[in-house]
Amino acid sequence: MDRQDQKILKTGFSISTRAIDTYDVCCDLFGFKRVLRGNFAQQRMLYAKNATPEGYSVWMLAHSSLNENLNRNRRWYNIFVYPDIIREIWFNPSDISMSQEDYSYRVCFAKDKHRNDAYVFQGIYEPQKIKWEKIPDGKTELVRTFKRISTQYPIEGAIDTPSTPPILPPKVKEIVKTALVVDHCHIKAKTLETNKDTTVIVDLSLRPFQEYLIGKKVGDRFALPNVKLTYEIQEILIQES
Repeated sequence: MDRQDQKILKTGFSISTRAIDTYDVCCDLFGFKRVLRGNFAQQRMLYAKNATPEGYSVWMLAHSSLNENLNRNRRWYNIFVYPDIIREIWFNPSDISMSQEDYSYRVCFAKDKHRNDAYVFQGIYEPQKIKWEKIPDGKTELVRTFKRISTQYPIEGAIDTPSTPPILPPKVKEIVKTALVVDHCHIKAKTLETNKDTTVIVDLSLRPFQEYLIGKKVGDRFALPNVKLTYEIQEILIQES
């Protein structure tokens, strides 16, 4: 189809390997705001809010699971979970503060190595949630999830921009094993006399007498004041800071 006759942008449509060229053609075909084209130049964010006649944002992903493996040397990484989900992983959560209040619908293109690294139209996406989640490398990172609401642009019929944005939750600290007893750790122990499992919480500010526990390791034994039991340490757990 001749581009001048193109009236609908459908999933799989591609124009160029350059974001700014892709945006320029969409300006010609669909009336995207040309004044925002500089957002899609090299070394820019490749994102523009309120860029279409309807007020949608335009989002181009240079780095995602469509063209490279997860790479922590970048500020963020996008994973496509087909058929309809994008998981946007932020390695520096403080970076998200600028865009946290932006919950507009997004006309999304992404580089695809199977399409000669062209920017391929993926659909229109709606923000769903922001949550601390485990990612494929096993670490916990801030993940923003988007759901595809249309495989074509323009969307047939009107839609409203979300009025209630997702709330950023506090980071959930992971519980990890540690080699030695430290303040504020949890000691998983077994009582030798009764062979029962129990947990001892170390908190020197509340229980100064626990200082003698600091530095003990798995397999060590200890007793508690006024308790006629012997405890053997099975695990030592602490929340990551």
